[in-house]
Amino acid sequence: HLSGPLDVERLREALLTVAGRHETLRTRFEEHTTGPVQIVGDTPMIDITAQDLSHTADPASAATATADELARLPFDLETGPLMRVVVMRLRDDEHVLALSMHHIVSDGWSVGVLLKEIQAAYTGQDLPAPPVQYADYATWQRTWLTGDVLEEQLAYWQTALAGAPPALDLPTDHPRPATPTYRGAQLTDTLDTHAVTRLTHIAQDRGSTLFNVMQSVLAAVLARRAGQDDIVIGVPVANRSRIETEDLIGFFVNTLPLRTHITPTDTFHTLLDQVSRTSQEGLSHQDVPFERLAQHLVPDRDRSRNPLFQVMLAFQNAPATEQILGQARLTHLPTGDGTSKFDLMLITQEDTTGELSLTLEYSTDLFTEHTAHTILNDILRTCHAAAADPAQPLHELTALSETERELLLHTWNATDRNDTLTCVVERVREHAAHTPHAIAVTDDHQSLTYAQLAGRASRLTRELLTAGITPDDRVVYHGQRGTTALITLLGILGAGGAYVPLNLRAPHTRQADM
Repeated sequence: HLSGPLDVERLREALLTVAGRHETLRTRFEEHTTGPVQIVGDTPMIDITAQDLSHTADPASAATATADELARLPFDLETGPLMRVVVMRLRDDEHVLALSMHHIVSDGWSVGVLLKEIQAAYTGQDLPAPPVQYADYATWQRTWLTGDVLEEQLAYWQTALAGAPPALDLPTDHPRPATPTYRGAQLTDTLDTHAVTRLTHIAQDRGSTLFNVMQSVLAAVLARRAGQDDIVIGVPVANRSRIETEDLIGFFVNTLPLRTHITPTDTFHTLLDQVSRTSQEGLSHQDVPFERLAQHLVPDRDRSRNPLFQVMLAFQNAPATEQILGQARLTHLPTGDGTSKFDLMLITQEDTTGELSLTLEYSTDLFTEHTAHTILNDILRTCHAAAADPAQPLHELTALSETERELLLHTWNATDRNDTLTCVVERVREHAAHTPHAIAVTDDHQSLTYAQLAGRASRLTRELLTAGITPDDRVVYHGQRGTTALITLLGILGAGGAYVPLNLRAPHTRQADM
């Protein structure tokens, strides 16, 4: 949000100037026989448009909707551009600037660099030429990260993650799809200044950081909710260890899978000490790209889950940029793209008042908004408990809230029934009579309504009875899983028979014995 006079044409020129300085903003990627190849053009590849929303009924809402739509637009890596900008006029002295960049050419740190240089170019300041370009860094990294250096780094992670659980098995509201859709949503809350100050002092007393405190809290909450004592959390790191990379726009960030062992009787102090050691060791071995690490440690992927970890903690600490553009004051407006990269991601960021903003991004494939609220509340409650007494054992810090206790002990246990439980075949027939057109079952090939399911099962029942099936006769089903298997099950049970499915992958001798 820009409050104050703005020269849109000068802003356009500033954007083009900055893009001309960084090869990543002049880049597209072509598919060659050996794989993708970076093509750097001579001119900036930025899509810049201006919109006048001042005539709309609600300019602010229209700007938010436009920004959200921009965030959801896909990029074409082969043709570009990989950066889009929309400047929206709400009124004479009020604009909204929406920026969308593909992650292949930028990261969170890059946004600060981009804004800083836009501000300088807008006011006509001379910018020194970048000492290197991203391609130079990539070439250096590929040359350096070989041989003994690479082997030592890979060996560390091989040892650090040996025996780690293949997945974090959090209870979910919906079955995990075989292929993630990456649809998601976000919830945001705030940790007050007093708690943040107290947690910061606790960290300093242990020679640690607020980031390690939040990592410890998240690990403890996940351990309690998943019922696991071995937790792996993904943590992004800026990976800009060389001074030449500090003012470059590009994708430098790397991800570290940091492992934490949870002992419920340990104190928060003990957990924080462990997390601090693990983080320091991981940071000293942060140079292996995560995708290389995943290829090395998880050659056989479960396509329904992210490899090595399913929950990420992002602690935003990129350098702050002066919030002014000429005579216009800048204010950050949060937006969302309706996606979730992982099962859960906790994004934390300190603001100027000393509060800590906590944003929980969650997969809507797996969790309802209510469950996401409960998880975020767990995190906040554990932060307050740790701030009040870090010498408490973890099982007390992460104890159930009164709301959850009521839900588990009373609401979920209210299982009294007034109706009579009948057999499943009768239940399906009753449902077909009341909601015949509702979808009952779906597989890769077709969907059946309750009327269709009940009708086909009844026809099979009649055929089996005609064939001489009597109660308790065993009837073998030799076929694929899917709608046909369910029709067969109901048809056999309706005739009084026992359903005996055969495993098509079993050896023929095993099937014959069955």
